[in-house]
Amino acid sequence: MIVGALVLSAALAIIIQRPLTGSLVPIPILLLVAWYAGSRLLIGLVPLAIAAAIGGSTGYWHAVYEISVQEPSLTIVTFTVLGCLAWHLALRSVGKAQALTIVFARVCVILVNLGFWIGSLWGDTPGQMWDQAQADRMFSSAGATITPTAFATAWAVALLTAGAWAAAKGRHFLVNTVATFAVIHMYTQWFERLGVTPISITVGGLIALGVGCLAWHYNRQIFGDED
Repeated sequence: MIVGALVLSAALAIIIQRPLTGSLVPIPILLLVAWYAGSRLLIGLVPLAIAAAIGGSTGYWHAVYEISVQEPSLTIVTFTVLGCLAWHLALRSVGKAQALTIVFARVCVILVNLGFWIGSLWGDTPGQMWDQAQADRMFSSAGATITPTAFATAWAVALLTAGAWAAAKGRHFLVNTVATFAVIHMYTQWFERLGVTPISITVGGLIALGVGCLAWHYNRQIFGDED
C-alpha cells in the first residue's frame, strides 16, 4: 500500500508535467494512505510535497547536492502555520492520530529552518517565483525586498526562542533540531563573512567540538548511557 502510494504519486506528477499541479496532486493521496495505513513515512512526505508546490526542490550531480528554496518567506510562513496547527492537533489527539501529526509538525520545523537558511544567504523578494523579471535575479541578493541580514537575525531569534521553550518543556526533538540548525547558521554566517582561512577553519572546528560536547551531554542526561 505504501509503495503503491509512492509510485502513484510519482507517476501522476510525471504525467501532469506541471510543477505546481504535479506537486499538489500527490498531497491528498499521501494524506489518505498515510492515515489509513498509519504510515509515518507518507505523512512526512506531505510537507515536502507542499514545499515543492511553492518552489522547494533538491538536486544532485557528481559530488554535489543541492537544496533550492525559491520562496524563503512563503516557506517560513506556510510551514510555521502548518506546524503549529499540527502540533496543537497532536496535543488533542491520541494513538495513531497523535503520532502522525507529530511527524508532520517535525518535518515542518525542518522546512522552516531551510527557508531561513536560504533566506540568510540570498534574501528574498516574495512572489519572485511567479515573476519572470524577478526570477532571473533569484540567486542574487541585490535588490531583495528582505535582506539576508534580516533573515539571519530573525533566524537567530527564532532559534533562541524555540530552543529555550523546548528545553523548558522537555521537547527533545526540537532541542536537537535547534542545536543542529544553530550550528548550520553559525557556520554559514562565519564563512560568509570570514571566508575559508586556516584560522577560521580552526576556530570553527573548536566551536563545533564545544557544541557537540554540549549536545552529547544533554542527550546523555535525557536518554542515559545507551549507544
